[in-house]
Amino acid sequence: MKSLAIRLNERFCRCWALAVMFACFTGAGNIAAQQQADSVLIAQRVDWIRSTAKQISSIDPSTAEDSDLQFLKSSTGNARVVMLGEQSHGEGSIFLAKTRLIKFLHEQMGFNVLAFEGSFPGCARAWEQIRSGANPNEAVRRALYPLWSETEQLQPLFAYLGEQAQGEHPLTLSGFDVRLSGRDDRLLMSELEATLKAGGSSLIGQPEWSWFRTTLDSLGRKERQLNLTDADYARLASYLVRIESEVSREVRESGQAILWPQTVRSISGLIDFLRVPLADWKRGNSIRDVKMAENLLWLMHSRYPGEKFILWGASYHFCRNLASDTLGYDSVRTMADSLWLALGDGMYSIAFSGFEGRVSQWDGSVKPLERAFEGSVEGLLEKTGYPIAFLDLRMLPPGGRWLQEPQYARPLGNNWKHYVWPKHFDGLFFIRNIDPSIRIKK
Repeated sequence: MKSLAIRLNERFCRCWALAVMFACFTGAGNIAAQQQADSVLIAQRVDWIRSTAKQISSIDPSTAEDSDLQFLKSSTGNARVVMLGEQSHGEGSIFLAKTRLIKFLHEQMGFNVLAFEGSFPGCARAWEQIRSGANPNEAVRRALYPLWSETEQLQPLFAYLGEQAQGEHPLTLSGFDVRLSGRDDRLLMSELEATLKAGGSSLIGQPEWSWFRTTLDSLGRKERQLNLTDADYARLASYLVRIESEVSREVRESGQAILWPQTVRSISGLIDFLRVPLADWKRGNSIRDVKMAENLLWLMHSRYPGEKFILWGASYHFCRNLASDTLGYDSVRTMADSLWLALGDGMYSIAFSGFEGRVSQWDGSVKPLERAFEGSVEGLLEKTGYPIAFLDLRMLPPGGRWLQEPQYARPLGNNWKHYVWPKHFDGLFFIRNIDPSIRIKK
């Protein structure tokens, strides 16, 4: 005689089998109907994008014809800052596209300052070298991260900086990062010492100065590898307050060294950033981004008042309202969040993405970028037949209400996110086939 447990198990199996059979007879029709409905919806969205997006002829920076970029004048409106993001720093096609946009923004729309996610003092130093006739490619290579400065697809941009440097309206290079990104940043402490000496500072020659100079010089190159204690960071921060007072006095009395007070504040931002443990990345990144925004606003208001700025950096920094999605980014504050509070519609942020291709990695390897799936924003853009296109997310015409709901796209690190994208970016630049960045052969 079968046990009660066995009989109950057999009854469950028979019920489950009947349920499966029922689904086979009735569910197949429902699935087919849903698939048909999905196909109709996708077709409607593709038609809307095809009629709304701007088709772009080329990403080649040497393209002379620029009628395909004229839409930028109306899309960006009166923005004083246009941000050009990138997914992961390894997309060579994006570098070329951004270079073409930069030339248009400079020549046709009067954007005269190009600010990189690079060393605040380092990029200023590189610009002075370029203005003095130095090879622009070499000067930039000593100021920026190698992932940009030693990439083939960016050399046309650096050559363009050199060509424009002696003109009436040069494209000025600057940087807004608190991190010391370039090789020539090793000169920073000797430059600071010379500035303090010229101003008659009493700090030079004291034992505390020797410790400060040695520590900060190593910190710029090694960052957290120095394993400084919290007391060390506090000591550095306290000493920087004294130095800021000294260089500010020098500016007031002589009108010289105008970059130094903000440079010292930027270094203080680096100290605050490195002081946060890596595990607490949200707080650390937020500190860095807020300080980067402060550097940029200083450049806008004090160094280049009245000029319009093009920003080059990671899309993460140029993405606002990340915390509102609460998908791992709660409490995060990006550079774009701070700039939005200060500028509002005076900033316009462009994200970039692609349908498929290959992307360079930090270690120099190249990995495939998988095809975007059907129904994603990139998948819809691909179906328009446009190899290159721009979708304005700020001014959505009738029929674009669906973009005010979460959609899958991957402009952030090439990772799929289900976001309401107009909350985060103002425009999306699409390239069907992404080629990897290529390092210069030494």
